Amino acid sequence: MLHGDLFEKIKDKFDVIVFNHPFFADQPHDEITATMMDDGELLKRFLHEAKNHMKEKTSIIMPFFHFAGDTNNPALHAPEHGYKFTEKERTIVQTGLHKGSVSIYELTLE
Repeated sequence: MLHGDLFEKIKDKFDVIVFNHPFFADQPHDEITATMMDDGELLKRFLHEAKNHMKEKTSIIMPFFHFAGDTNNPALHAPEHGYKFTEKERTIVQTGLHKGSVSIYELTLE
């Protein structure tokens, strides 16, 4: 098991990368809130660094809860980093704490 900052300790290239990033736009206060909150910089860093770990036809799979707002929405930021995005699934969560629209995106390099 590796522990590091994004791709810091990764040298390989992959066919599929799954990234479940923080959705809510805010500064994290501790390790727990860091899994849920980010001001958008982590997503931008990921989109930049992931290119170095992608094979020719790699897919990046990312979920997104729309109720979190646009700051960390991959569909809005992927194109400015050279990715094409496809919404593979959209569903409405009707139970639990986080209700609303959820998308699963696939990102590929253009």
